[in-house]
Amino acid sequence: MAHFQPLTLLDLVVYEKESANINRLSEVKLARAFHRIPFDFYRSGISMFIGEILGKIIFDNYQNEQLFDFLFEKISDLDSEDFQPGLFILLFLMKTSRFLGFEPSDATDFYLQLPLNQSGKLYEDKKGHLDRLMLSGAQDQLTIPGKIKSALMDDWLLFYKIHMEGFGEIKSLAILRSMTG
Repeated sequence: MAHFQPLTLLDLVVYEKESANINRLSEVKLARAFHRIPFDFYRSGISMFIGEILGKIIFDNYQNEQLFDFLFEKISDLDSEDFQPGLFILLFLMKTSRFLGFEPSDATDFYLQLPLNQSGKLYEDKKGHLDRLMLSGAQDQLTIPGKIKSALMDDWLLFYKIHMEGFGEIKSLAILRSMTG
């Protein structure tokens, strides 16, 4: 059962029958053993959140090798010693949208697609931080205040709801937010 925890990276040998709904696993082995995710509550919370997102955006028989390689790398990063949680989730949502075919070109494009009140100081703050994040593509040069980061995450989840049919609510978001304070 330890092999089947959220986001565990596995190598599988599967016997698949087109006429059957159930496939047979012949071999299961770890592609990469986790050293930190199972033992760190914050990393576990992020993995639960990412797993829920992936469950809503990847469908049966969906094939996208570039997305797979990206996800393998990001999950490995989550388990790495050098992991920096700061903007990991925002960057994950932003970069994953590229592989799904609806990445916005910049923060203006992003907010034009959202049915929100796009005025006021909070909007300008969010847009400015998102522009900097999209331009840098990395988290180590940026710091975003918690209130703005939380609002940006809500905006990205709404963005996914608009672009992914049946996306719905993310239940693990409340758990993740309770862990970050």
